[in-house]
Amino acid sequence: MQKPFIFGALALISLAGGAHADVTWEHSASISLGNTKPLVKFNLRNDWSGDNHRARFSFDAGSAAGMAGGMGSGVPARGTLDVIERLGDDKLIFALRNSTNTGVEQYVEEPYSTLKSRLRINFFEAFDPKFAATAEPVPALTDAQRKRLGQELRAFTRPIAKATSRQYFRALPNTRVINGLTSHGYRFTSMTKIPETIGAGKGQWVRMASELWVTTGREGDDEILSFTQRANEKKEGAATVSMWINEIMPIMMEAMPEESQAYLAAFIGKKGDANYGFKGTPTQFSFTVTPPPAVQMMSGEIRFRADLKSRSNTPIAARAFATPTEGQQIKIEPFLGIIRNLVKQGRDQIEKGLGNLM
Repeated sequence: MQKPFIFGALALISLAGGAHADVTWEHSASISLGNTKPLVKFNLRNDWSGDNHRARFSFDAGSAAGMAGGMGSGVPARGTLDVIERLGDDKLIFALRNSTNTGVEQYVEEPYSTLKSRLRINFFEAFDPKFAATAEPVPALTDAQRKRLGQELRAFTRPIAKATSRQYFRALPNTRVINGLTSHGYRFTSMTKIPETIGAGKGQWVRMASELWVTTGREGDDEILSFTQRANEKKEGAATVSMWINEIMPIMMEAMPEESQAYLAAFIGKKGDANYGFKGTPTQFSFTVTPPPAVQMMSGEIRFRADLKSRSNTPIAARAFATPTEGQQIKIEPFLGIIRNLVKQGRDQIEKGLGNLM
């Protein structure tokens, strides 16, 4: 008589073991100037479910627009943008919602895996046709070569940087409970010296102080990590068809001071680590920019702060990741054609200009 109950329980356990945990974050953020009320407010909601992710970014710049006497340029004071990633059917969607956030006005839907290669506009073709966009593969350095080159660059620039830039980083020793979640923190401070006038020997310091608080070990963390790493695989590959441009960013990242690299690693980990891409749920992030005294008297400090409002594992409906059924669909191909034509015109202008000089 007990066998059906036992078999049913085993079946439920088996189904539970194979299920994934949906995760939702919601953060609120703001930008303030001096002691004024926030000039711009943000709300960011992230939803993860299996092969799907949606980031809904909303902003309210009504206060800033009021101070500026209105948004004369036509830029809206409020808006909402959805960014949807669907790894299962290889879709990337950008959807601009209306001012009341009740519907979609315009959207772009493109294949995720090929979009990056289609966006590789080759500006170097303007100098020499042999750097055509079809010239693949683009040569790349290895990670070890980038690291070595970045370290050499850092050693070469250290004497100059020491006089104009200082960084301090440390992991905070005590945990803090933020919105009910035990979090551990990191503090980073950067000092940058700017000249008072061109050629002046003296200078003034600009200070940027930042704190990051993260909670780990939460249900669904492994789901977010898995999604992030799989999405990063789709984004891999050369960003442009120029080896020089492609290598600038990773080499400069390696050339950053160790303190800056440590703070970045607190966000996303270190490349090669098992948890690279996701270190935990940010519960609080802030930074304050303190300009020199003369500037501070006029504008005050610039402050940005983001706080976790909620984190839940409530099941997410599939419609959250669906392609919009309303609004105007925009194709990117016409825009790419315009840019490529501008590159061709640029090459013609360069050749014409050089001809006139000769």
